[in-house]
Formats: sequence, C-alpha cells, structure tokens
Amino acid sequence: MQTRRISDTSSPAQPPMHRQLIEQIRTHLGSIDIEERWKPLFAAISSTYEQSDEERNMLIQQNSYLEALHHTTFGLLNQHDQKTLLREIVTRATALLGTPDGGLFVIDAEGSKLVLEAASGIFTQILGGEIERGAGLCGRVWDLGKALTVYDYIGWAHRLPTLDPLQLHTVIGVPLTSHGAMIGVFTIAYAETEHTFYQSELELIDRFAQLASLAIENVKLYNELEQRVLQRTIELEEINQELEREIAERMRTEGRLRERETTYRLLTEYATDVISRHSPDGTYLYVSPASATTLGYLPNALLGRNMRDFIHPDDVRTITHFTTELLDKVNNYSISMRFRRSDGSYIWLETTTRVIRHPESNQAAALIAVSRDISERKRVELALEEERQLLAMRVEERTADLRRANIELARAARLKDEFLANMSHELRTPLNGILGLSESLQEEVYGPLIADQNQALQIIIESGRHLLALINDILDLSKIEAGMLTIERHQIEIPRVCEMSLRMIRQSAVQKRIHVETCIDPAATIMYADERRLKQILVNLLGNAVKFTPEDRSIGLHVTTNTEDDTIQFRIWDTGIGIAKEDLGRLFQPFTQLDSKLSRQYEGTGLGLVLVARMVDLHGGSIQVASEPGKGSQFTITLPWHPLGSENPHELALIEGKPAAPARHTAHKRTILIADDNEINILTFSDYLRQKGFHIVVARNETEIYTHLSQSISLILMDIQMPKSNGLDIIRTIRQQLDKYQLPIIALTALAMPSDRETSLAAGANAYLSKPVSLRELVSTIEHILSTYQEGKNHGTA
Repeated sequence: MQTRRISDTSSPAQPPMHRQLIEQIRTHLGSIDIEERWKPLFAAISSTYEQSDEERNMLIQQNSYLEALHHTTFGLLNQHDQKTLLREIVTRATALLGTPDGGLFVIDAEGSKLVLEAASGIFTQILGGEIERGAGLCGRVWDLGKALTVYDYIGWAHRLPTLDPLQLHTVIGVPLTSHGAMIGVFTIAYAETEHTFYQSELELIDRFAQLASLAIENVKLYNELEQRVLQRTIELEEINQELEREIAERMRTEGRLRERETTYRLLTEYATDVISRHSPDGTYLYVSPASATTLGYLPNALLGRNMRDFIHPDDVRTITHFTTELLDKVNNYSISMRFRRSDGSYIWLETTTRVIRHPESNQAAALIAVSRDISERKRVELALEEERQLLAMRVEERTADLRRANIELARAARLKDEFLANMSHELRTPLNGILGLSESLQEEVYGPLIADQNQALQIIIESGRHLLALINDILDLSKIEAGMLTIERHQIEIPRVCEMSLRMIRQSAVQKRIHVETCIDPAATIMYADERRLKQILVNLLGNAVKFTPEDRSIGLHVTTNTEDDTIQFRIWDTGIGIAKEDLGRLFQPFTQLDSKLSRQYEGTGLGLVLVARMVDLHGGSIQVASEPGKGSQFTITLPWHPLGSENPHELALIEGKPAAPARHTAHKRTILIADDNEINILTFSDYLRQKGFHIVVARNETEIYTHLSQSISLILMDIQMPKSNGLDIIRTIRQQLDKYQLPIIALTALAMPSDRETSLAAGANAYLSKPVSLRELVSTIEHILSTYQEGKNHGTA
C-alpha cells in the first residue's frame, strides 16, 4: 500500500501508446542475423519510428484534452446550473483519464461537511452522500488542503467503511479552491487494478479541478447577480407602483381641490356670515355678498376702506391690539366688537380671524375674517349678567344666613354634646355607686346574704343596667352621628344572654298576659360578640314585640345555627299590629314612629331600631324584616358564628382594649391609688379592691395625687373630672414632668363621649373604662395591666 501527494508521484519516461508494437520490432531485429554494419541503421530506423509514433499519439491526446477543456470552458459560459455543470466536468475528465469513476464533493453552506454534488461510475451509488472533515481520503484532503493519492484504498487504514462496497483500488483527491479558501474536492478512482498516474494525467486532473472551482464560483456569482437583479427589479417595480399611486393621488387631490374651490366659492357667496379678506393694516381686499344684509353695505362700498373706520370708538383699542401687537405672535384669534351699519346703528359682530403668512419670511400677508351678527346673543348675555349679579347678591345674602345658621348649629351641637356629657356624668356617677355596691353585696364583700336578698340585688343590678342601657342609647346616637360607635368582642354564652334579655321584658309580658316562646338550638352555646350590644339588640326587639302586641297573644325568640356558612340567626317574632309594606323603609330612621298616633299610645324614643341596625352592622351581620298588618312582624338578625372549638379564646380575649382575666398574683400587696372626689365611688372601689387583696390609697385632688406619688404606687385609677383639675392634664404631668412613664394608669370617666377613649389613651393612660364600671371587669383590667407591666420589668432586667 502506498500514499503519495500528487507533487511526489513519479511517471515513466514515455507514454503507453504502441509500447507493445515497439517491443516486438526490437525482439524481431534481435533474432535476425545481419551484419554488424547494418545494426546502427536499423536501430536508428526503429528509434525514428518510435519517436514519430509517440509524437503523433501525444498530439492526438493533447487534441482530446484541448477539446474537453474547450467544451468544459464553453459550458462555464452557458450553463448556470451547478449540478449539471459539475456532472459535465466529471464525465469529460473520467473519459480522458480512461476510468468511469469520479466525483466532485462541495463543502456545504455551514462549512461542516462535504456533499457529493456530481458523480460518474460507481460513485453514483453514493450521490448526495456526506463526508465529515478529516474522514476518508476526501475528508483528509479538505483537512490538509493538499492533494492525496492512495494506491491500495481497500487496505488503507483511513478509508471510509461506507465506501467498501465500491471496491476502490487507486484513488486520487485534489482540493478545489476559490480565493485561497477550500470549497470542495475532486476525486478520480480506478476500481480494478493499481494505476500509475503520468504527469500529463496529473496536470489534466489539476486543470479539471481548477475548472470545477471556476464553475462553482461562476454559478455562485451568477446566482448572486441574478438575486441582485431580481431584488433591484422588485425595488424598481415598487418604485414604479409608488409613482403610479402618487400620480393617482395627485389627480384625486387636484379633483378634490377643484371640488373644494367650487364649494368654498358657493359657501362664500351664499353664507349668511360676512367673509372678508384684509391687508395686515385692516384694509378690505374682498367682502362676501352677505355684507349687504348684515352690514348694510354692498361689497364694493367696503373695498379699499379700513375696517377701523366702522368700529365703535370704544372697541378700536381692542382691534388695534389684535392687529398690531398680536399679529406676529398668533395665527388665529376671535374678538367681539360693535360695527356701524350704513344707517348709523351699531350691531355686535363676532369675528374670527386667520392670519395668512409668507412662506419664506413668515410675516403676515393677509387676514381672512368671518363675522357673525351676535346682537341678539349680546342682548341675552347682558340680561343674564344682570340676573347673575342679582343672583350673586341673593347667594351672598343666603350664604351669610347659612353661615350664621351653621354657627348657631355648631353652638347647638356643642351645647348638646356638653349637655349629653353632663347628663352622662350626673347619671353614671350614682349608677356607678348603685351597681358597684350591689355587685360588692352580691359577692358578699360586706357579709353573707340570704336567697331573697340575692334575688333582690339581682333585680337592682339588672334594673340599674337597664337604666344604664337607656342612657347609652342616647349617647350611642352621638357616637353614631360621629361614626365612632365601636364594639368589644369576647366569648359569651348565648343561652345566658338570651335569658338575661328575656328577663328584662318578662314582667311587661306578664302584665299583658303575653306568652313568650323560646327555642334555642342546642348547638348555639358560645359565640364571640359584644355581650352588652347583643343584649341591647335583643332587648330592643323583644321590647318592641311586647309593646306592639295586644294582650293575650304571643311573641317568641328563636335561635338557630348554620354550620355551612358559620352564621347564627336570632328571630324575634310577634303577633301584634304589624307594619305596612310602604312603611318598612322608614323603620330605621332615628326619632321616628310609623304613626304619630302610636307615639302617644306606645311610649319610646324612636332610637331602638336605629341602634339595632347599626350594632348588627358593626358585628358584620344583617337584619331582615317581614311583616303583615294585623298579623305580626318578624325581625331576623344574622351574625357571624364559629362553632365551639374553631376559635382560640385567647386570640379574642383582648379586643378593643378589653383584657382577659389572668391569674391573680398574691405574692405581695400591690398599692392602688384611687384619684376621685366622689365618696360613693371611693367607697365602692376601695371596699371591693381591698377584698381582692389590694392596698388602697385615696387622693381627692391634684395635690394629694402628687403627694402619694412619692410612695410605692403600683397603679392609678384616675377620674377624668377631678375638682379644679382635669384628669387628662394630671396624666400628662405625671408622664412628662414627673418622669413616671412606666407607672400604669387607668382612666375612669362618667362622660363616655365618642372621643373620650382616644383622648385618654393619647394623654398617656394605659386603659380607659366608662362608668358605671363592672367591678369584675375593673379587677380583670388591673390584673392584666400589672401582669404585663411586671413581665416588661422582668424582661428588661434579664
């Protein structure tokens, strides 16, 4: 096996043509016995014959080469299909080289593979096949960039196994280049015997390789040129189409311009408005025929004259301003002016002017004006202006009246608030003593009680709380108006709240012999709501049911639950007088009873249902009413409800500032400073708190408060209405001037107005309670605050 580059391949001294004939002549001459003197002659004759035959054969061969090159070159000029041209080159080259087998590989567009584009002989079996760079003979020619010859391809170590079926023997590969870059490989093969390449054959292969390179380059250039020509043709066609469109559009535009010119001329001639053209100084250059009817002048009478000659003297200054000072600044302006008609009268004209400018200097060249008679409009405007001024005077007078009324209303509102605050204080203060001492008696602070005494105390407490509820209804109205009505949610027992509510109306029902039916769903045990507000809702509705139900009939309270949407419903029904359908919309209006006669027959403030609706809404619930005159009514309250176990009581135990009751600390006595001037309050709080294990110190005025602060005080109960002093100011002084930032303070007040809570907390109080105070709630709040305060101290010292 041999592998040689084409430049290293050696060739015999003479071509193979007639070699056998010459050898026979030599053999024959050698066998003839001739004289020695004739031998040189015969040798010369033989040599001459041999040389002449070689030259003749070489000429024939060269003629074939030239003819093949001529046809191939001619094909380059006339053929632009690359595959056809390459196939022609392969066919002519193999014919001249005495073998049917040859192929032309071209590197693909990605530059990653050789693709067999043209083939003859056995290579047609793999036409279109691909070879990787460096694979086989052609792949190595591509990789090295040089020609290679293999004389024993079947035994060559680098052969392609896929070509084994072709039974190649001698194979030569020549690179195809263009501008110094590889573009393909030209290969010739001899399948049967080893073939030795002569120099003329190698030159022929090299020449056909060059022709193939030129063919590929020529086809590439032709395709590029053809693409450019096609692109340019498309561009020219697009330009031509655009020109045709522009010509058509121009023709349409000219037609429209002629149309518009005719239209504008007709509009100008028949318009009721006066259309005119002026020079920049105001001289008329054109006037439309409408001037005769509007201005009283024929157009010719105005041409050449200045428009200022016809303007009212009071309006000339305005016209001069527009035509001189603004002429170089604006392109359009509109003015109203008085114009003198031919009969000497003046009419109002509204003139809109357009400035026509020189295209180069941008200076005003002319003015186009459209003038309309607005005399009637001006007359109406003047009348409207007079009316407007009159209305303005009336509005100003009315505004002054309203301002005085608002001041009076504000004063009345302030007096109302002050009255409500004072009434609240005067009513809550004795109620605080009544309820507080009753609660202390009930808890046997002053000694044991018998059953009848307990029952009497319970009636006192419930009656006091009912009276407190009536007071709260009035105060709640103020909170509603101020948008500050709030609720305090905590865990409550539903049956107990229902029983307490029914107890409040049971006596009234007994007096009218009304049967009270109660039905409570066994699942309705616990819910999270404001107990006082829920009881207020039920008592209001149950009280109305008793009030508006005649004797010897029945009312009822039904409680049901719905686990699907987690709601609970309270249905209060009666068999009373009922409500007309047209009156249902007025049910929830304050201070309203549906029939004025009812206000005399049935006592009440008319606030109950208003408060019910608002408190239901604050609970996130709803209220529905169904009624039929003469048969009764049903009020259904739907509130959010969570079955027992779905809520964590500790998460809702402290809402709206209401603390849960922690375990009472009894490791040492804690000192409570009661700052109050009311002896009943002092007695009530002192006795109860001492019984709960607290040490009590009393301060009846501001001076005593500051004196006791030198002692070890655990917590202050601060009454807001101290004598000669404001409890809030005292709290601020304690916090800021005495540097008692950590001392717990609970603000107590009998005012219970909407902003009291926020004001107290802002002044520095830790909590706010409204009188009358539940003593149990007071102790719970104190325990919670002291527990939190102690935890903070421990954390700070840890």
